[in-house]
Amino acid sequence: MGVNPKTIRFYESIGVIPEPPRTPAGYRDYEEEHVERLQFIRAAQRLGLRLEDIAEGSRVPGSWRETRAILWWRS
Repeated sequence: MGVNPKTIRFYESIGVIPEPPRTPAGYRDYEEEHVERLQFIRAAQRLGLRLEDIAEGSRVPGSWRETRAILWWRS
């Protein structure tokens, strides 16, 4: 997907994506939802949304999926 690991950790720290579970060795174990959220964030940024707005909307359960559908439809 081409997202820098530091960027992903930053997104986790500000709540744009949830922190993933960890493996027994302590590595992050990203799931499909994380990938979908990263794709959503990138698409929203390409359309001009600020990261602060994306973060705020991401905190509402399920809202990012609805917004993603609208963004895909408009692009």
